[in-house]
Amino acid sequence: MTVYIEYVFANNFAFDFVLLWSTVKIAKLKTSKTRFFCAVLSGTVVAIILPLCGFGILLSVLSKLCLSLGIVWVLGGTKSKKHFFAIVILFWSLTFGMGGVLVCIYFCAGQNFALQNDLSLVSDSPFLIYVAGILVFGFVTKTLVDFLKSKKTNARFEYDVTLQVGKEVFVAKGFLDSGNQLCDDQSGLPVVIVTSQKLQKFFGDKIADQLLSKGGLLKNPHYTKFATLSGGMQKMMVFGIDGFFVDDKQCDVMIGLGNKTAFDCDLLLNAKTFF
Repeated sequence: MTVYIEYVFANNFAFDFVLLWSTVKIAKLKTSKTRFFCAVLSGTVVAIILPLCGFGILLSVLSKLCLSLGIVWVLGGTKSKKHFFAIVILFWSLTFGMGGVLVCIYFCAGQNFALQNDLSLVSDSPFLIYVAGILVFGFVTKTLVDFLKSKKTNARFEYDVTLQVGKEVFVAKGFLDSGNQLCDDQSGLPVVIVTSQKLQKFFGDKIADQLLSKGGLLKNPHYTKFATLSGGMQKMMVFGIDGFFVDDKQCDVMIGLGNKTAFDCDLLLNAKTFF
């Protein structure tokens, strides 16, 4: 069987590129493009040369493990020895993960493949199938990183909120807005701004009924003044309700009726509610 060096180089370069890209993305390493491509190139060269050395299984595996330390060192971006070895372990894990994806692709496509002494895969499958396996791994990695990033971000700023007005209970999604520092000028309590159309209509109807009947469920509805970013003064209708709970913890706040609803939440929470 004839083996073309450019084919072997392309295979290993694509493998190492996606592998190191995944490592950088997951670990959030800050490295330069030069160090990244040097790490990819060194991994590619090692992968080509090592099978030609004729080492046994144990020596081949030990050689790869040691050489991977050098690849991670070339990649850079680690902050300490502990961090460095954590990246090495991540690098090894992703290597086996990508290998597993390729095995699945080869098996599903009915392609022949074999495991060499250095635990690398060889196959006579078309290059496009190999590339497809690598792209699948890259896509899964990117999707996982984006998902974890969004969950981490949401976990910091999104809270489950329960509002009680008389016998009615509403479950809403509150977003902790650092820009909302508004406090009621009468009670001094922080103001939570309603952004949900459904809640705005509900409270708007309650205020209208309360003004007509001179009594109702909302507590002390009145206007409070606040300064805008431009330096002007505006007024907002605020009022108290029977119960306001953030993650099942009761908070003393005033509810404010905002004039904007273009938010992916029901309430803009006030940072002073928590501190």
